[in-house]
Formats: sequence, structure tokens, C-alpha cells
Amino acid sequence: MIKHYLSIARFDHAIKHVFMLPGILLSILFNEQASIILSKLSLGIVSAIMIASANYTINEYLDGPFDKYHPKKKARPAAKGLIKKPLMITQYSIFILVGLMAALFIGKIFLISSIIFLSAGILYNVKPFRIKDIPYFDVILESFNNPIRLMLGWSIISENTIAPLSLLISYWFGGAFLMTAKRLAELRYMKEIDMLENLIEYRPNFKKYNENALLIALFVYAIFSSFNAGVFLIKYRYEYILLYPLIVLLFTYYLSLTLQSNSIVQAPEKLFKDSRLVMILVLLIVSFIGLSILDINFINTILDLKIPQFNVH
Repeated sequence: MIKHYLSIARFDHAIKHVFMLPGILLSILFNEQASIILSKLSLGIVSAIMIASANYTINEYLDGPFDKYHPKKKARPAAKGLIKKPLMITQYSIFILVGLMAALFIGKIFLISSIIFLSAGILYNVKPFRIKDIPYFDVILESFNNPIRLMLGWSIISENTIAPLSLLISYWFGGAFLMTAKRLAELRYMKEIDMLENLIEYRPNFKKYNENALLIALFVYAIFSSFNAGVFLIKYRYEYILLYPLIVLLFTYYLSLTLQSNSIVQAPEKLFKDSRLVMILVLLIVSFIGLSILDINFINTILDLKIPQFNVH
């Protein structure tokens, strides 16, 4: 029985906390006096995992009646009615307690970010809010977890500052792109196996979704994310603009994965198994570190050109 309760905590989704890593790296780069304290780093990771698992616990329990309509998720313990509410609440409360206690030792911004993380989980899953049933707003709120994770990573290193707004917005809409891609992949898969009616029972918001609408949303989110990424890159270091083609490649490749039959995008926690995606991410990280160190004078010269001013008489 214990394994059923541990399974709804989705510890296998801990890979998503890789989104904290850029926050950690950038906080180190942008704060000259920054230092890595291993105890704080360990506590921060434990806190983030506990809070995410608290959110997953209520998510899976409340989704149980809907998951039974999904061909893959119907085997989950909650969908089978194996999860008892009192024990679920106990597990949820323990995860919150451990997560927030760990957050207290890290700093105020980390604690506030953790509370926002928990609040977003309640708004997303629990009635009368249950934003996950409202088309488009479901994506906007769920993807808000991305900038939260960035801030969790950032605040482990820098206790009293906030990450650049352009980066947070880019992360937010990048997350919206990922979440919309997941919905598009689910829609296409359920069409393939002729279970579209089940999909609507599984997620009522799919009544308002169709392939064209989701593709347009993907396009919009990609533009917002890449624009703000460009603002961040050029504002903080001219050399970073060389990363932009890799960002475009990342969006493009992810879209190609989305459009595959029975796409792996339906299960983001398994994306690390795609070697090409991992290779692009590693290349992006290595290039970012390299361009943080390497000065390329001609880029600075080109981008620092001033527009000539003309006097009009």
C-alpha cells in the first residue's frame, strides 16, 4: 500500500528540477560575492522536491476520477480508487512541512518562492479554482512553475536579489510552450487511437482545444519566450547573442518531437532519454559558460554602434 502513496508523489519527476540549474549558474555569474554552500544547495533541492511532490500528491488524487478515461493513466493508483483521502492529506501535509522547514534555512526569497509554488498547485488542482480545467489559463498557470524553479535555484546562491525579469518571462513562456506541446501531443495521440471522446472526459478543457489552436498557441509562446531570451542575452553580455541560434534549434527540435506519432513529449519526465535533445541542451549550457568567459571584440563593436543623429532645420 505504501508504494501507491509514494507513486502519487512522482519522485521520478524530480528531473524537472533541472530548471533550477540555470538559476544557480546565473546567480553565481551575476553576483561577484556569491559562494556555493553545499548544505544550502542540498536543502534547496530537498525542499523543491518535497513541495513539488506535495503538489503532485493532490494533483493525482483529485485527477483520479478523470485519469480512468486515459489509456495510459487509468492504471494509476488514484484512478483505481486505491488512495484514501485521510492518508493522502497526511502525506501532503508532511511534504509541505519538510519542504517549508528546509526553505526556512535557505532564505526569505527562497521561502516566498516555495509558498508561491505551493499556492500555484492549489489554484491549479483544487476546486473552486481548478484552473487546469480552463483552456489556455491552465497552461499559463502550470508553466509558472518554470520561473518559480528558476528563482528557487537563484535564491539558493543569492538570498537578497531577484533574477532578471526578462529571463523570468522567457522561462515562463518557454514553459507554456512545453505544456502546450504536451497537450498537442496528447490530442494527436488520442486521435490516432480513436479515443478523442475519452480525452474530453479526461480533461474537459480539450472541448475548446484543437490542433490548429494549439499550434498557434505554440507559435505565440515561442515568440514571447525567444524575444525575452534575446532581451536578456543582449542586455547582460553581447557575446550571449551567439546562443540565439541554439535556442531556435531547441524550440524547433522540440516541436518536431511533438509532431511525432505517440510523442515522448506526453511524458516530459522521460525526455532525458532523447539523446539529440540532451545533446542540444548540453551544447547550449557549454556554449553559455564559454561565452561568459570569452570576450569577442567584434561582436561588442557591431552591437555597440550608435544610430547617427541628424539635425533637421
